[in-house]
Amino acid sequence: MISLTGKSLPRKINKEGFTFIELMLVAVIIGIIIGLSTPLFRTTFNTLQLESLSSNLAKFIRYSQERAIVERLRYRLVFNDSLHKYWLEVEKDPLNGSGEFQRLRSRWGKVHSVPEGISLETGEKKIYFYPDGKTSKNTIYLSNKQGITYTLIMGGTLGRVQVFNYRKEE
Repeated sequence: MISLTGKSLPRKINKEGFTFIELMLVAVIIGIIIGLSTPLFRTTFNTLQLESLSSNLAKFIRYSQERAIVERLRYRLVFNDSLHKYWLEVEKDPLNGSGEFQRLRSRWGKVHSVPEGISLETGEKKIYFYPDGKTSKNTIYLSNKQGITYTLIMGGTLGRVQVFNYRKEE
């Protein structure tokens, strides 16, 4: 700008704000941090899925046992052949003694799925719950791709289910 006297006035340079290069540098740093944390998040998420499944399955087993006691009927937890799905069944006609079971019609009878990336191992594909509180002896192993394993052990006269956050061999 030129003043009336013909001299140029010094420009005021606005030093507030950021240059494009500074903004790009910050974006690159944030991108690197996100890129490094994604695998850690994936591992944490898989571990949380495994913990959640073991906890939910233990609660499902306890619920099945309680229903068998309260209703004085035999129940059974059934795993499909590929061990990726499970559901609860109740004895159809206990007085007849036919041993036939049918899936529950309530929300407890719906088919539950094992999340992808988690493998389930079990000795028996059917776990029985009796009106006197006993359960058939069985061990269930849940493990993920990171090698973390949870063990659910049930059975005996008390029919208690125990959960261990490691592979426990009997």
